[in-house]
Amino acid sequence: MYKFEYEAMEFSKDGQLDELIALDRYAISTYDNFQLGNTVVAIVDKNLETKKIATITRKVDEDKFIISDRHSTMYTVNKELLQKPLELKPSHMWERWAKGASSVENEDEKKKFWENEFRWLFDGYRYSLGGRIQLMLGQEYVTGKKANLTAYNCYVARSPKSFDNPKEQFTDVLEVAYKEASIMRRGGGVGINISTIKTVKGSGATLDNFIFYLDENHADYEELQDRIKLGKFKGVQLVTSKNDFQRLPKEVKVFKAIDSVDNGLFDNLKQMVQESYSGFKVAIDFNDLRHRKAIVKGVNGRSSGAVSWMELFVLVAQLLQKEEIDNVEFAEIFSFVVGLIEQGGSRRGALMLINKNDNSSIYKFIERKKVSGYLAGANISVAIDDDFMLKVKDAKKAIEKNFKPYKECEEALNLWNLIIKSAWESAEPGVVWLERYNKESNTWYFHEIICTNPCGEQGLPEWGVCNLGHFVLPRFYNKQANDINWEELKRAIRAAVRLQDNIIDYTPYFLEENKQTQLKERRVGIGSLGLGTLLIHKKLRYGSEEANKFIEKLYKFIAIETYKTSIDLAIEKGKFPAFNAKYISQSGFMKRLLQELPKEYQEKFQKYGIRNATLLTQAPTGSTGTYIDNIPMMRELCGGTTTGIEPYFSWEYWRAGRLGVTKQTVDLAKEYLSKNGLTDVKQLPDYFVTAMDLLPTDHVKVQAAIQKWTDSSISKTANCPNDFTIEQTDELYMLAYDLGLKGMTIYRDGSRMAQVLATKEEDAKLEMHIEAKQLEEIKASETNEQEQKGNVLIKKRPKRLYGFTEKAIFSYGDKMGKAYVTINLDEGTPVEVFIQTKEKEISSMAKALGLMTTKLLRLGGTNDNLEQAIKTLTYDQTMGTLPFAVANILKGVQKERLSETSKGKSGVKLQRCPDCKESSYDKGNCICYSCGASKCN
Repeated sequence: MYKFEYEAMEFSKDGQLDELIALDRYAISTYDNFQLGNTVVAIVDKNLETKKIATITRKVDEDKFIISDRHSTMYTVNKELLQKPLELKPSHMWERWAKGASSVENEDEKKKFWENEFRWLFDGYRYSLGGRIQLMLGQEYVTGKKANLTAYNCYVARSPKSFDNPKEQFTDVLEVAYKEASIMRRGGGVGINISTIKTVKGSGATLDNFIFYLDENHADYEELQDRIKLGKFKGVQLVTSKNDFQRLPKEVKVFKAIDSVDNGLFDNLKQMVQESYSGFKVAIDFNDLRHRKAIVKGVNGRSSGAVSWMELFVLVAQLLQKEEIDNVEFAEIFSFVVGLIEQGGSRRGALMLINKNDNSSIYKFIERKKVSGYLAGANISVAIDDDFMLKVKDAKKAIEKNFKPYKECEEALNLWNLIIKSAWESAEPGVVWLERYNKESNTWYFHEIICTNPCGEQGLPEWGVCNLGHFVLPRFYNKQANDINWEELKRAIRAAVRLQDNIIDYTPYFLEENKQTQLKERRVGIGSLGLGTLLIHKKLRYGSEEANKFIEKLYKFIAIETYKTSIDLAIEKGKFPAFNAKYISQSGFMKRLLQELPKEYQEKFQKYGIRNATLLTQAPTGSTGTYIDNIPMMRELCGGTTTGIEPYFSWEYWRAGRLGVTKQTVDLAKEYLSKNGLTDVKQLPDYFVTAMDLLPTDHVKVQAAIQKWTDSSISKTANCPNDFTIEQTDELYMLAYDLGLKGMTIYRDGSRMAQVLATKEEDAKLEMHIEAKQLEEIKASETNEQEQKGNVLIKKRPKRLYGFTEKAIFSYGDKMGKAYVTINLDEGTPVEVFIQTKEKEISSMAKALGLMTTKLLRLGGTNDNLEQAIKTLTYDQTMGTLPFAVANILKGVQKERLSETSKGKSGVKLQRCPDCKESSYDKGNCICYSCGASKCN
């Protein structure tokens, strides 16, 4: 058995990201059997989802522990917020991966040989697996049971079908959303092309039609109140007591939300849609849903909680209430699903939404993402065809010559300008030249590429998948030769191709559609990380002409060797089933590659085929690259590593993630300064370059050099300074198109509130951090308002209120109507008014009238406010109107209060309650204010 040369490699023990990311996301964990001294990953802030690596120091009781983090800070944490990693150092994972990857070999000798080769490949991180593979591969060798997860990082779901019938269109969108959720529970990011969805009518429902129940005793009730403060529950009625929910009218369709993604929740959503289009009111009980952060062992994750799922139902209810629902509105469902699924530690899914340039809603699609809170869970891109680009260029040429462009060209230019301006403002949308992608694609003749995965490195067909792996380039640097160790890299390539191909047969397929598509093409995505570090070692400035010559040499070498290996694998194990030598040779990529292959391999390719339809991609490797870079021995061994094909962002920066905000430093730069007696990063040689030092065109030229030898695509961002202009952005995108890129994304510094990487700590934040801050400010404002107003504060609603409901007859126009007016009391003082009526013309006004009256009553909750409410309701109103009727009911309460006050009592005359025996029974209103008993009900 091959012995690991770097078995002594350890993760940091001082709170750095290497240990936190690796143990939280990629090490196998258990959620029970906690003992004193155990290393654990602990959620120490549920709102921000901040996690720490810690040691258990004391057991408080069966469900609570005291822990100490790496900085000796103590926390008291509930058991369910802990997970115990079973692997605590890199070699533990390397061993598991090698066993799992070799287990599919069909002969014992081959298993042994390839397990050793894979051990060599992983040793000291020559090669880094995609994150999902790191978590699932070989779990059975630690736990005794194969993981119910998948190795695939990249997915594209099918596009929703087109239906004229609104109910069918809505139901099909929910079916695709269910598939999206199923993928994210076990796998990686999903891409969805929304161009096929038709615009349909809403159901005609109103707020009255949706009643959602979460009891005040549910563990997530406080979260529900917080989300209400953020305005997240508009468009539905909320019930928080069992008695109220059980007293709903008989015509309301009542059902329970089922606590299962696969066998319940999306069926509940479809049922709600169908009942709504049939004209029924629905009431849904959400109390069986597990609470936030509850452990979901089957997928190695945690629940997002009852409230987050309720919000998805609220979104669907809001859509049903719209007059029209187009593909952009429907896309909000796909966007929201992303935040519902947490799989593998703190990993969540990711989403790419693509809309075609000729879609009728394309302008709305682009503008929608600019508004905070909309499509927040998705990256968005516009799919652009070659004809569109020709029209844009023709329009530009006409304007340069002072001619008016043809109408079609002018329309194309207008859309192009919007895309550019929006990208400049907010880094979205990205652009995918989808027609070009298909012309370059090796699968063009049997699988159309319809979308990319969320980061853009994999264009895929419907139900397409791809598993990823990455060479850690600094590990192949030979300092003495100032060059790559080409023979070692060749050995690594041959091991990596076989490994990634084995994973196709090793991983379970939870969707049959994924299995059929993948086994037909056997797609893998081998890439790299650490290019920025490697270029510094070689003293080549990132983006320079000299560096790009080396880059093309390197990635051409990788392409040739991977294809040679896949051809040899086809001879041994068989070609991918859809292989056709004539057609695959016509792809744009193969036309370049085949002529670079040795003649013997050209002949083998024609005779035996190739094992994999695609082999190469360049993923962002943000999490895996960050944790590998932070391992102390990796920094000693090769200076650490940059992520993906990016340069360093800065020599010192802050990184925001779901694990918190962490400071990152680049030892390579610090060591150079120290060795050379320098004190300022400005004194570094010019080959020490960061993303913000480069010209944006440098980013694009590097991407183009690598794209030439990459059969799939590249995740790459062209970083631009804050003062980069819209005109320069336009020129950059045109350059990207002219250089043959398949897609393009820029990020102008400071253009978004949420920024993963930042040079200042306060600027590094995610959307969830922004939302948590908003809630914090709302709560602080409420507290300040209460402190400042004294007796005039807006009263906080008690958990439980009792009241009465009275029927009111009123007139509107030339019609008569009836309403049910519910008055809730707090110690005899009216504090809430709800008004329900079946008169459709004024039902919305009735709801608003109740809300307005409640606001007036709660502004102090005094008799003076009651008087002001009555005056407001009767101002300029004639007898018989609904406001006048509500005022009359409040006058009755006012008279009772005044009558009792004159007797020196604090409320109405109360009798002994026959149920609870307390002197709190109001005979007039038929209710006990202590226990809520009511013979009238």
